[in-house]
Amino acid sequence: MPPTSQTFRLCCTRLLSQWKARGDVSCICPAASDDMVWWCDDDSNSLIQMTSKGDVYQEVVSPSVLTDICLSPTTHNLWAVCSNGSIMELTSGSLISRFNITNQPMSICCTKGDHILVGMMNKLVKFTTDGEQSSTLTTLHSGKTSICSPRRISQCPVTGNIAVLDSEHSIDGGAGKPYVLGLDKDLKELFEYGEPEHNSRDDFQPFSPWDMTYDSMGNLIIADCDNRCLHLLSGNGQYLRCLHNDTGWARLVAVDRGGILWTRFGNQIKRLQYTSV
Repeated sequence: MPPTSQTFRLCCTRLLSQWKARGDVSCICPAASDDMVWWCDDDSNSLIQMTSKGDVYQEVVSPSVLTDICLSPTTHNLWAVCSNGSIMELTSGSLISRFNITNQPMSICCTKGDHILVGMMNKLVKFTTDGEQSSTLTTLHSGKTSICSPRRISQCPVTGNIAVLDSEHSIDGGAGKPYVLGLDKDLKELFEYGEPEHNSRDDFQPFSPWDMTYDSMGNLIIADCDNRCLHLLSGNGQYLRCLHNDTGWARLVAVDRGGILWTRFGNQIKRLQYTSV
């Protein structure tokens, strides 16, 4: 989701650098500066801004356990969601609570229209930055009764469409069959990519998406944990290719403003180049 003016095209994937992750990195998103990302360190309960050389540029201690983070495409400020229901914005080096919700949140996404999408058990809710609820998505058109466990949310910088990674946890009433759901800007269903689509390729284990993000070209990158690889999908949910295979579990993905892909495989942070200008 890097908001750059450069035009990128796909190329062969190349490993640029790697290092052992500091702490337990649970979620990751691009920073406002080129060649940097933010991530959550669950061990220290803090936000860490990391450089492309693996150095800590900034660290912010969170007042509560963070479940997800995202970057605003308009203000370039970091937003975070806490397990206690607090929705916070990073301002002047401090996390400031903007509003609170009663349901335990799982994921967050700031949209181009200055709205905050929050994923909760069995629903996706759109808020203003002041916390006013504007719409809610529960029922889908594909025969599913609701969104179940929205683990990640991402907005396409090209079309404005929304992708949701639903883990479908049984504790939330799900069938344990995770999938990626494509929605338009009004949260109307566009496509679904899950086990049936994944099974069309016989060289993979069952689909186990752990993280997901749009890139600047409007494609979707999915970290498939058990298959230890990254999948590249088009913006309309069509499989394009496998971007990278590894030996560790595929856990996290983010694309920085320079178009470089940051990933976590096992306990390793890796930077991959898969596009050229």
